[in-house]
Amino acid sequence: MGKFSRPGSSWMPGSRYHRREAGGGSLARGSEVQFVSRYALCALVGVLAAGQASGQEAKTQSLLGPGLYVFQTRTRGSSCKDSEKDGYVMSFLAAVDGVPGSTTMTMQLVNNQHFTRWSLQVADEGTLSGSSKMGTTPGAPETHFTAKLEGERWKGAGARTYNSVFEGKPTRCRVDYDALLRRIDARPQAEP
Repeated sequence: MGKFSRPGSSWMPGSRYHRREAGGGSLARGSEVQFVSRYALCALVGVLAAGQASGQEAKTQSLLGPGLYVFQTRTRGSSCKDSEKDGYVMSFLAAVDGVPGSTTMTMQLVNNQHFTRWSLQVADEGTLSGSSKMGTTPGAPETHFTAKLEGERWKGAGARTYNSVFEGKPTRCRVDYDALLRRIDARPQAEP
């Protein structure tokens, strides 16, 4: 029994780990040392990787935080003439979830049956990008927007695309829209 064994451990003589596959006896001292050496090497690599990862600062942002928002869209035009620029604003209650300071978050639209779950990304230059897709098929309807923070609101533009038949031909239709995202719940106060 080597110095790495301790009473009550599974490495005690007679345990299933100490028996050879082809009949009794214990593992040779070299096998025990080889196992411990591999374990120590794996632990060292893990510690080095953790140290390297902590040495690299994660990207953070302070422009968008988790909370309750209103997401609004207004049609600017459409390629298949099925949505007109009429000034009508569609408003959706949006719950933005994520770790405060993270550059990636999710947005759940509560009162929209089509594009309910969104992925949000805040880029280094402060641009917010959002995207959502209905289903997983390659031709599934999808939508995206980009916006910049102007005061207390994110303002920008987006587009929604989907397959349809236009003038008798299968077509990928596009609806362009103005986008606005505004926080409606109280922001947490900064600590002094």
